[in-house]
Amino acid sequence: EPRPSLMESVPLQIVKLEKAEQFNSSEEVEEEEEQGDSNSLLLLEDTENSSDMGNQNTRREEKHSDDKSGINLSTRSQEVEHRVYPIRWFMLAAMIVLNISNGMMWLTFAPVPSLTAEYYQVTLSDVDWFSQSYFVASLLIGFIAIGVLDVFGLRIAVFLGAFFNLFGAVLRYISTVHPILCSSIYDKSGFMVAMIGQIISSFAQPFLLYAPTKLANTWFGSKERGLCTNLASVANPIGIAVAQLLSPHIVTETSKVPTMLWIYILPAGLGVILSLFYYRDHPPVPPSASGDIEHEPFFKGLKKTILNWNFVILLSFWGIASGMLNAFLIIIPQYLCPYGYSNQDVGLWGSLLIFCGLAGATVAGILIDYTKLFKEIGVVAFTFAIACLIWFVEVATIENEPVLVAFPLCLFGFFGFSLLPISMELGIEITYPVSEATSSGLLWSASQITGIIFVSLSQVLVQDISHELHNNQCGVGLSTANSTFCGSSSNSTVSDNSKPGDWTNGGLLLVGMTVIAYILFTLILRPTYKRLDVEKKAKRDKEEREDVFNSVNE
Repeated sequence: EPRPSLMESVPLQIVKLEKAEQFNSSEEVEEEEEQGDSNSLLLLEDTENSSDMGNQNTRREEKHSDDKSGINLSTRSQEVEHRVYPIRWFMLAAMIVLNISNGMMWLTFAPVPSLTAEYYQVTLSDVDWFSQSYFVASLLIGFIAIGVLDVFGLRIAVFLGAFFNLFGAVLRYISTVHPILCSSIYDKSGFMVAMIGQIISSFAQPFLLYAPTKLANTWFGSKERGLCTNLASVANPIGIAVAQLLSPHIVTETSKVPTMLWIYILPAGLGVILSLFYYRDHPPVPPSASGDIEHEPFFKGLKKTILNWNFVILLSFWGIASGMLNAFLIIIPQYLCPYGYSNQDVGLWGSLLIFCGLAGATVAGILIDYTKLFKEIGVVAFTFAIACLIWFVEVATIENEPVLVAFPLCLFGFFGFSLLPISMELGIEITYPVSEATSSGLLWSASQITGIIFVSLSQVLVQDISHELHNNQCGVGLSTANSTFCGSSSNSTVSDNSKPGDWTNGGLLLVGMTVIAYILFTLILRPTYKRLDVEKKAKRDKEEREDVFNSVNE
């Protein structure tokens, strides 16, 4: 039998070494000595088995005897090459549609609070619970969503999110059917059915918001992850923007509420179809070195994440910053309507805020993909975001100055949303190799907790407006007759749902909390880039192996 050459015996050694190095790179520094011992044993094993490889390698060499490069490619094919698949873009598109739909579901009623209150015969505070129910329900289901993503994978988690989203949307529309809306058993039965539908749709949010980071790390290359995380995560605020723009233009009077609700069923149904056809748990070959390493078991990873000091700081920062933004989007129609700004005006500005935020988050995602300067870019973005928020609070109470109010809102969106991909990617870097769903899930849960706190505190801080208002828009579109669609007398007067309030103290509360978040991010957070370290080491190892091949071929 022909004696195998050195070149022919190298590939098996390379494959085993590559696997061992990738696994050991995620361990602590003190395990490096054990890695060296393991590699030595692998080399000995390959030497003993090299004679068994002789016949196979000789036949392969004969097949490519006319082409030296053919021999090289054949031997290299035994290595595990990282690659990406076109289907990843379809999966991303499905995730974007689902998050847009769920965002629309979340703030369906917030842009038209007075009209919704009259339709269901409830108070404005009751209407705010349509939005706040997302915070509470998401917290209850959040840890379940993390576990499902970690244990059962993307496909099951995304389909569950899509199902909850669609079922909740259908149930909300059913609340407008006459026998339910006008039930003789309970005069608020329509409102209760709509609230149950809203809560069920809120169960979808953790599955859909926690999934983008796992999708990015599982299916996308190292230079695409930030962009994927950004597009899929910002899709939820885009849905909010669509609702801010669409709801006021559909519901110009109370009778239009059912029309709005069935229209919002359509994107939810599309999301279910896309999730069924395009979603897979993981690719046949991983897209990067970090995507090829097994994550920590769920409970072990959760414990390590909670005990990670840097992550606790990031969690506190993101909880305050994102919770502030969520609360801001909920209260902004009631904040501005006393000063001459209609639901349509505020809806347009809210949409501009989020679309500018999409642009800012996209820019930030691209920058962090290519520069890896997560914190540095975040500090710059957060500085300008706080300045724009203070600017808005100062000018919001000036009557009939739309440009003066809209401009800081747009800038606030551009810089504020830039923090989204930065925070999600930082969470993965700091906690690696813990599952992506664990870090992103905890970050989003923190924002839900602070969101409901900030909205509730802002409502408590609302004061009566003492001076005369010349163009109050809070009650525009309400019927003048004190009656319901069921023909009975209303329990509340029109003035109850159109009474303006001064939300300045709530705005100042959000500014103060944002300053605290800024201090945490800029002065206390000291991130460690564990995932990047693994990929840099894998790149160096690959270059060393290529040098070995080149020297042998020569």
